[in-house]
Amino acid sequence: MKSILNGINYLSLIIFGVGVVDVFLKAAQSKKDIQQARTLAQRKQLLKAVQIGKKVIAQWPSSPTFFEQRFRYMAMGDVLEKFKPQVNKWHSQVKMVQKTLASARKLEASDQKNPMDITVLSQVVQLYQKCTNLIDDPKLIKSIERCQKEIKCRHQFQSFFATGQEQAKQKQFKQALAYFAQAQQLFVTPELQIAIHNCSVQVKQEEQYEVTLKKVRSMAKAGQFKDALAVLDPAQAQFNRSDGQELVRQLSRVIQGKKLFNQGLLAEKAGDFKTADTHYQEALMLLPELTETRMRLSLLSVKTENWNQVIHYLEKVPGQQANYLRGFAYFKQNNLPQADREWQSLAHSQVKDQRLIIQNITQRQRLLAIREIEEYVNNNKLKLALSSSSNFIKKFGVDPIVKSNLEDHIQPRLESEIWQEKDWLTIAENTESQWIQNCDIKSLHNWVVACYYQAQIYPNKRGDW
Repeated sequence: MKSILNGINYLSLIIFGVGVVDVFLKAAQSKKDIQQARTLAQRKQLLKAVQIGKKVIAQWPSSPTFFEQRFRYMAMGDVLEKFKPQVNKWHSQVKMVQKTLASARKLEASDQKNPMDITVLSQVVQLYQKCTNLIDDPKLIKSIERCQKEIKCRHQFQSFFATGQEQAKQKQFKQALAYFAQAQQLFVTPELQIAIHNCSVQVKQEEQYEVTLKKVRSMAKAGQFKDALAVLDPAQAQFNRSDGQELVRQLSRVIQGKKLFNQGLLAEKAGDFKTADTHYQEALMLLPELTETRMRLSLLSVKTENWNQVIHYLEKVPGQQANYLRGFAYFKQNNLPQADREWQSLAHSQVKDQRLIIQNITQRQRLLAIREIEEYVNNNKLKLALSSSSNFIKKFGVDPIVKSNLEDHIQPRLESEIWQEKDWLTIAENTESQWIQNCDIKSLHNWVVACYYQAQIYPNKRGDW
């Protein structure tokens, strides 16, 4: 077989001037090499792809004879002609990458190593990343990682330095030094050294100031507000810091609130309830957390028999006195069940006696209310029965019998009577209200039916509803 091929190749060489077998064998190898180059290009290994591509192209004469060209076309078609522009494109991309890499390295070398500036390194990273879009080179990835690590360090330095400067502006010099120390672990700059020095000379004064603040807070907890402010003012004049300013405002607010509260007490003792109320209200605005003020306002309201205000001022105020006054106000409003609930935590014997009286009265009122509902139902006064049942539940809580009677008898009968009257406008309004309140299929069905009949009677008013 080999001898036959050699013979054919020798014969074609004599006749056509080119060995046909040599052409086909070389074409087969070239196609393999072309596929390998394209695969490398897809993997961003352009330099190797260009090297293989140039080698393939160099194997074939650029000006072949007629027969050589025909045999080449028979062996590999136009693969080589299509491959040449690809190699040229890859070669151009390699040149562009090399040029970009040279620019990136030159730019990186020009970086001044200033931790406050990341502009140059950011541009370098962009150039390196542009190159990675075309070629896959581990060295490029390492260069990008190196620059990004440096940028991250500079960002951290800038954050620590800026935070330290902000703390120094607020005269928190010890905290500022802590941030400057973290920044110093990354970079050392003249600006940072100056900032550290400036903070260090202020630390002693800051520590003295904080000792004073601690003393002032201790005095304030002991209720010595005026003395505490007298100690704080001179310290604040020498070392004016925001937390001290806030403490001055708080102390001044407490002192003024206490002053107004005491003025209210004096006016109340003198019988001038209006002036007392004014001072208490002003004290409450300054010190809303002062429960004594709410207690005094509620006691003033007791004297003026304004029971709603008593309950309002004592809302969420803890303590037995507040419970008693709230219960008393509810008692005066004839809300005996709520009064009993307020007084149930009180252990005083007189209160216990009053609770027994309230419970007896409440039980009597419950029985009378139930009897009233029964009479309304027996006399077919269903609307009054409905109103009386609702008031009963609101006042005494849910009673199973009253609730069952309301839901299973009173309301269904009222609804039945309304439907029998065939007042579709009223029926539509009622069913709509029930649908909004209940949002169930029954209410929706009733509303749709009522709307249908109303539409039959008043077709010209459909747009109104």
